[in-house]
Order: sequence, then structure tokens, then C-alpha cells
Amino acid sequence: LANSNEASLEDAILQPGPYDGGLKSEDEIATLSEYVPITYRKEGDDDSEAPQNLVDCAMAKPHNTDDIENEIFQIGSIAGVKEAEFDMEIKKSGRTTGLTTGVIEQVDVTSRVNFGSNKVAVFSDQVMAGSLSQGGDSGSVVLDNDNNLVGLLFAGSDTTTLINRIENVFDALEVTLP
Repeated sequence: LANSNEASLEDAILQPGPYDGGLKSEDEIATLSEYVPITYRKEGDDDSEAPQNLVDCAMAKPHNTDDIENEIFQIGSIAGVKEAEFDMEIKKSGRTTGLTTGVIEQVDVTSRVNFGSNKVAVFSDQVMAGSLSQGGDSGSVVLDNDNNLVGLLFAGSDTTTLINRIENVFDALEVTLP
């Protein structure tokens, strides 16, 4: 939603998004209301000197709450919140890959994430799963098999998916589930 720090508060949020043909005049459903800026590494820094990010997250304020559903496509309603754990079975419904499932392979991960244009950020206290996602799935919530919210998908590769712990997201945005 915040386009890797390139967006401004009150920017239009479209559904479908611009990449999928969404037009500001027809498809604006919300505005960007808050985001946590990503701090990028300076060239030459090693990971121990680089600033550590906990989250890559943002929120939007809908223009009309009737446009928003309280269910996740292909999953249903969120049952609650649970801390992500090693070997936990998880699922998400994403824009690109739809419903995918996997297992948390590591917790307390520190990783470099390349945002393009020589922008690299270090993220700590992350959760890692196998290949659950592709470009366009960022922002998908990650749930356990009982529909408890455990994280927010924000990065990945052909073999790995990185997930912000949901506790860190809620703390950073100062929100909770209703």
C-alpha cells in the first residue's frame, strides 16, 4: 500500500490495483491512512551496522465500509490471534497465487530484503515459510489452520516466504482485532 516508502498519506488505494487495470477515476476504494517507513541499509554497511526493521506494513481507510468484507477470500473469518511457532501449519489467500498452504520453517529470522533500485533493508524477528507466494501477494495475512492470525506476508522468493509477526504489526500500527 505504501509502495516501499514512495507513497504519501491520502494516496488512492484502487481495487483492482493499477497493475490489474484499476483506474483512479473508477476503482478508488480507500486512501492510505498510515504506514511504517522502511529504513534501508547504507551502501557499505554490513548487516550488524544496518538499521533493523520489524515490519513492512500499512493501513488504508475505506471510503465506504460496505465495500469491505469481514472475511478473507477462500478462507473465511479470522478466529483470533496466535503467536507464530516453528512447524505450525499456515495458509494465506493472495492476489497472485490464491490460496496456498505451508509450514513455518524458522522463527526469529533476520534477513536482507531487496526492494529494487539499490534499496536493501534488514528485517529482524521475522517468521519464514517455504514457497507460499509470488509478487503481488504482499500484504496477505497468514493464518494457522484454525484461522488464527499469525502474520503479515511481505516478501518472498521462489523458495522462501518472509512474514512479519502479527504482534509486531499490531504494535507498530497501534491496532487490534475488533
